[in-house]
Amino acid sequence: ANRKRLQFYRLSKARGVYKTIKPQKGGIIKSKVLPGFQFRIEDLFTKPSPDEMINDKVYQDFVLPGYLKEKQARQAEKRARLLAEEQARIAIQKAEQRTKQLAEQLRALGIKPIL
Repeated sequence: ANRKRLQFYRLSKARGVYKTIKPQKGGIIKSKVLPGFQFRIEDLFTKPSPDEMINDKVYQDFVLPGYLKEKQARQAEKRARLLAEEQARIAIQKAEQRTKQLAEQLRALGIKPIL
């Protein structure tokens, strides 16, 4: 397909004739029939992957909105898990330090700690 000759049309309700749709800034065509549906003309040729489309503001409201929510939930769960793991690691370090301090205090009192 010749990119320069590619055009899109909309049926005029008043006259019943097709009128050329002029792309908006960035070469974006927006539907007046399907709310939120829009596309970038260049993407018809570059064919972005679903992941690329989901992360593109042009497509986020229309392309797999449920998938985007799931992806965001998975990312939030991962962040929460990593935070919990870090907090657990810090707690273990603090407990080990406290154990060493208490063992030293016992030794200073002449008591052999059982570790």
